[in-house]
Amino acid sequence: GKRLGSFTKSPKCIIKIAETPLIIRSIELLNKYGIKKIYVVTGYKSDKVESTIRKQKLKAILIKNDKFKKGSIVSLWKAREALKGDVIIMDGDLYFEEKIVTILKKSKKKNFFIIDSTVKNDAEAVIVGFNKGKAKTLKRNLKEKHDLKGEWAGFLKLSKNGTKHLKKIIESKILSGKENIGYEFVIPDMFRKTRISYELIDGLKWTEIDFPKDVRKAKLLNLKKILGR
Repeated sequence: GKRLGSFTKSPKCIIKIAETPLIIRSIELLNKYGIKKIYVVTGYKSDKVESTIRKQKLKAILIKNDKFKKGSIVSLWKAREALKGDVIIMDGDLYFEEKIVTILKKSKKKNFFIIDSTVKNDAEAVIVGFNKGKAKTLKRNLKEKHDLKGEWAGFLKLSKNGTKHLKKIIESKILSGKENIGYEFVIPDMFRKTRISYELIDGLKWTEIDFPKDVRKAKLLNLKKILGR
């Protein structure tokens, strides 16, 4: 979380919103909706993340990525034993409305991104473009025309076959020495063989914590929830 500057030197996922670390809130929400087997890949100051989870006595399988200065593809590779069957892959630095988890659970689609089509397409957002309901392009500052474009909100649901395909792609990248890739930019290699659709969360509140302004946004979202706005 270098972009957080002087705000914190701790891992982003243990930033507290309403006195609750992001990672704890995520695990508790997943548990609430029946998602019990959770793997957390740690890296920078992993001991802080591990102690935060253990302090709350939450069940999670902790996997340490010593190569956290490489691309996040390495984190997925470290968790390769977990990449089997139906899987939800999510970022650890998210603050989001609870309803997003219900969408993840209730959707009948086999493979899909959680997408917000209302977000501004800028140089920071990771945008996915879809044609006829199928993901075709994923990049920052996406300019090409598509039937629908939206920001990937940090959640990806994959079926057994989708997970198997992703695992093979990651293995190929790692074995060829391509360890400096963000895992999100490996996903497009799936598009030709695996149909990945979307579930829209337009109008729902969420944010990814990258900058100090995102922490303020998350705190404001929580305040609005408390005030019923």
